[in-house]
Amino acid sequence: MKIRAAMLIPAAIALGSVSSLAFADDSETVKMEQLPAATRETIQSRAQGGKVEEIAKLSDDNRLFKAEIKKGDIKDYLYVDSSGKVVGEHVKK
Repeated sequence: MKIRAAMLIPAAIALGSVSSLAFADDSETVKMEQLPAATRETIQSRAQGGKVEEIAKLSDDNRLFKAEIKKGDIKDYLYVDSSGKVVGEHVKK
């Protein structure tokens, strides 16, 4: 029983952290020039043929960003960390 509780507590904390990022409404809009170089390169690469409409900083420690990219009628919401890795994506048609 103690082992099960020891495993559930960290999992609950992790899920709470992820869900708070997904529903963060206190994000801060940032400019492309303010991004870490790797993050900026990833967003620019993924925006080829489209327009980056907005970039938001989702964490206070500059580790997670959301870019809204529009290509025609499609909006791509790209979640990129400070190392340039895409950690999530949502496409809206």
